Amino acid sequence: MHVISLKDIPDEVVELIERKSAETGLSSDEAVIHLLRERVALERDRQQEHHDLDHLAGQWTEREALEFERGLAEDRTIDPDIWS
Repeated sequence: MHVISLKDIPDEVVELIERKSAETGLSSDEAVIHLLRERVALERDRQQEHHDLDHLAGQWTEREALEFERGLAEDRTIDPDIWS
């Protein structure tokens, strides 16, 4: 088991830890571990959500990227007749 010592913890973080401790009946140490585990799980989930197009990153030539951007610009143009 590892021990981590922290200093200069912002007041709002201390308040969150104390609130979590009071709500759950956990000690402050247990509340910190619980909050850290929640955060790690959120980060892991976020990373897993956005992996489906990773293999395409960096694959376009500059010309292809410019053509794509031009196409997007056309699609983003608002037709005033439709929105009046």
